[in-house]
Amino acid sequence: MNFNKKLSVAIISASVLFNPLVMNESSLTSKPQSVKATTISKGQITLVKKFNTPLVYDKDGKLLDHQPQNIDFSKSFKYYSKPVVLDGAKIYSESYINGMPQIIINGKEYLDLGDGGYILAKNVGTYSWTNGIFTLSKASYVYNEKGKKLSTYRGKKAYYPAHSSIKHDGQLYTYRPNSYVNIGNDQYISTDDIDTIDGKGVLKLKVKTAVYNKNGKRTSYNGKKFLAKYDLVNYSGSKKSATKKDDYYYYDGNKKYSIPITKIHGQDYYSLGGNAYVKVINVDSINGHALLRNGGSTVVIPRGDIFIYNHNFKKTNKFIKQGKKIKVDKTEVTGKGDSAQRWFKIAGTKGSKAEWLLWGDDSEYGYGNDTFAGNLFVRTRIED
Repeated sequence: MNFNKKLSVAIISASVLFNPLVMNESSLTSKPQSVKATTISKGQITLVKKFNTPLVYDKDGKLLDHQPQNIDFSKSFKYYSKPVVLDGAKIYSESYINGMPQIIINGKEYLDLGDGGYILAKNVGTYSWTNGIFTLSKASYVYNEKGKKLSTYRGKKAYYPAHSSIKHDGQLYTYRPNSYVNIGNDQYISTDDIDTIDGKGVLKLKVKTAVYNKNGKRTSYNGKKFLAKYDLVNYSGSKKSATKKDDYYYYDGNKKYSIPITKIHGQDYYSLGGNAYVKVINVDSINGHALLRNGGSTVVIPRGDIFIYNHNFKKTNKFIKQGKKIKVDKTEVTGKGDSAQRWFKIAGTKGSKAEWLLWGDDSEYGYGNDTFAGNLFVRTRIED
């Protein structure tokens, strides 16, 4: 991963909200045990050092029109609540891949009109994110979900001349829930920007997470059987420079760091202190920096229908539907500089039979909250 390039990119990472796939733990298999721990409440926080000033949001998670000028973000300051999850603003431009409701049928790209009709993407000239209006550059028939031409559509012949306007009859926006902390005066900071709470480093969780004791048995933490998705929790131990022996690590600038891992029945855990542990796989970031793993396999989930590429990274007619879980076992970068692209290889495919999925711009991978930056949701970020 070219982190020198990443550091040269203008970043507004606090505005990128987090909405990964929910992969809940299974039901309880043992009687919960109680663990005493300090509840995150009124105290001091410090923020991750970035090129840009952290962004401030209102009580609904929407970006303030006028950013406060009287906060010194370089110093520690008070916060007034444990993290709260907010929907945030409506997101129009990235509701779908390329900003349009794309679907692949029989190896061809179509745009979804929202009510059972589909038109060939190549026939569309423009699309408005905010009002859902397609303008055709070419005449187009309307098809069903199997790629068959419809005879009628919306009470008329299922055909539109060139330059026709068609309205998408579906939801035009999405939300990206994230967690925030109140810094006073109904002003909130994204937890993606938080480095420490009460002088201690923090883990941010990517899914609803169970807590375990040193014997691998389910327990409770702060009176809860599960820690919430997007929550922040202090970890036990100190960061150190990462070595080749560290499977998990994060970047702070050009330096790699790791924190202590505990093995329990062969699985990796981070300690919260007080005989409480969480699985490393459920952690998204450490001290505001994306967590990565050195190699191995993981699961990716397409945000929309996507094509499969061959061993030469050429597009094929094969594709994967939105939402399908795919195991991948390698990641690779092609191109350099602004043209660098991140790819994942489908597990079990090799050599001339290798099949690849395009994640997207490599400069965004593993930098800040990258959940919605690429074409794929990634369960665990890996590097080779």
